[in-house]
Amino acid sequence: MSARASFVAKMGLSTAFALAVLATLLVPNWIELGLGVDLDHGDGEAEWGTVVVLGLIAIGFLFLACLDWRRAGKEADNV
Repeated sequence: MSARASFVAKMGLSTAFALAVLATLLVPNWIELGLGVDLDHGDGEAEWGTVVVLGLIAIGFLFLACLDWRRAGKEADNV
């Protein structure tokens, strides 16, 4: 896979996870609604944990995409 294709894929994943963070912030009880189970008994810990985990994953993919962007630039300079 080329650095450019890898960049696009990782940016797509980062965007998807960032949108999941936004969705969790807007509709925090989607876990309970989707699964039909109240995992945290209404205190919101599962929702905040979801926001943190999804946010970290989004930031990780963004970082990896930035590395691919730099690599693609170096490959273009060598052509």
